Amino acid sequence: MPCWAGRRAPPSTWEEFTFVARLAQDDRVLVTGPESGISSVEDLSGRDRLAFASAGPGGADHIDATILIPVLGLDADIVTGYAGSAETALAVTSGDAHLASGTVPSRMSSIESGDHVPVLVIAEDRNEAFPDVPALLELDLDDDQRALAEAHTSLQSVGVDVLGPPGIPEDCAGELEDAFEATLADPTFVGDMEERYQPVEFTPGDELADVMQSVLEAPEEYRALLEGAYANQ
Repeated sequence: MPCWAGRRAPPSTWEEFTFVARLAQDDRVLVTGPESGISSVEDLSGRDRLAFASAGPGGADHIDATILIPVLGLDADIVTGYAGSAETALAVTSGDAHLASGTVPSRMSSIESGDHVPVLVIAEDRNEAFPDVPALLELDLDDDQRALAEAHTSLQSVGVDVLGPPGIPEDCAGELEDAFEATLADPTFVGDMEERYQPVEFTPGDELADVMQSVLEAPEEYRALLEGAYANQ
C-alpha cells in the first residue's frame, strides 16, 4: 500500500510532480534506405524534396522532422499517414520515403539487416552502437540552428522517467528512488536490457527535475515549432 493516499486535482505544471528517477536516456537516430543515395548526414545537403516519414502530428518522429528540417537546412516534406514506427520503417526500406527517425532499439534490427543506414544520432553524444555516426550537437551549425539543436537534445534527454503525483512524502520518494537504483544496478537486468539495445542509466530525482527545467526554458522558436508539431492532432 502506498504511503500517500487520497484523490488530488491533476497537476497543473511539471513542477508539481514528484520526480523519482530517470531510468534511461533513449537516443533517437535518423535513418535512410540503402538505395537512397544517402550514406551520411552530409549527403542530405543539396538534395531536393526529401520525404521524411511520420506517424503524424504529436508523434516523436514528427517532432524530430519538424526540428531537424530547419536545423539541418533540409529541403524536405513531412509525409504523414503512417500507422506507426513499423510503417515508417517500411517506407524507408521500400524507398517510399527518404528519411525516418526512431529510438535506437526500435531501429537496430533494420540497421543490422542492412535495410536502414543510420546517418545521425539525435543526441549530444554519439551512440556506442554505431560510433562512426555523428551526433547532432557535433555538427557545424550556426547560432540559431544550434539553439534549436540544443533544445531538442534536452528534450530527448528526458528519456524514460518515473514520476509520482504531488505530495509524496520525502522518505517514501527516497525509498522509491533507492529501489529503482538497485534494480538498474542488477547485472541480470542490465544484461537483459543490453541484449535489447536498451542501456539503462540511473539518474536521481533531483537531477531529473533539473533536466525537466531545462526543457521548460527552451527558446521561444523551439516552443513554437513544438506547438506546430502537435497541431491538428
